[in-house]
Amino acid sequence: HFVYGQGDKMWASKGNFLSLLNLPKQIELYGPVRWYWEGSAEAHIHEIKPHLVENLRKTPSYFAAKLSLIFKRKLISWIRKTREGDSNDSEETYRQSKRFYRYESTEDVREKLDEALPISAFELKGIPGVWVATGNARDTVEIVAFRFDYADSKEYCGMPFFKTLLVERSRNSVNKKQLLEKIGSNLILFPFISGQGLVARNNTWHFEGRFALIYEDWDILTTSGKSIPSLSPSLSNKIKGQLSG
Repeated sequence: HFVYGQGDKMWASKGNFLSLLNLPKQIELYGPVRWYWEGSAEAHIHEIKPHLVENLRKTPSYFAAKLSLIFKRKLISWIRKTREGDSNDSEETYRQSKRFYRYESTEDVREKLDEALPISAFELKGIPGVWVATGNARDTVEIVAFRFDYADSKEYCGMPFFKTLLVERSRNSVNKKQLLEKIGSNLILFPFISGQGLVARNNTWHFEGRFALIYEDWDILTTSGKSIPSLSPSLSNKIKGQLSG
């Protein structure tokens, strides 16, 4: 036996060696190991590991949700590259590498709200609300919360769009490392624009300050909390009318 130290078997603590126990069943299902081929993704495990940030002693439903998330991200990434090529968006690149995007100031965020631009935000573990980061200090980050008017929402394509405001009194300064540990979910605020604003931002476009909130796993924020998008009631009624006609 290969041994380390006081006779401890090397393979006992190595995941790759323990996985050899699965080979008989794999051979029974898929045939000889020499026929296996991982295609062009031999190191695909490197794409999986970042999603498994905790220990692996989880339920099957946990891993099913992770696989679903990985599939969604790869699909959206493929669509984006197919349509636009590799992204050179500095905000997107920063957010992917730092886990959140930091705007210059609260005024910068307010201007983006007024201009109907998407905004990168996040939720904190154990703290209610949706937050945005600002400032340019090295070790501290200013965070400010949004307020959504759940009583005044507009549904479009199965997503509710809420009137959105910044809550100035919620502004707080936090340690950057502590913030990274507290971030639970990342979101994007997506604006609702009607009229010719869908084509060109000119004097004919109409914006009422409404945003939908889309999570990193493509769930949305509804009046009852985080949920999957639903079929638009207006679209559903239209389809039913056409079918009955």
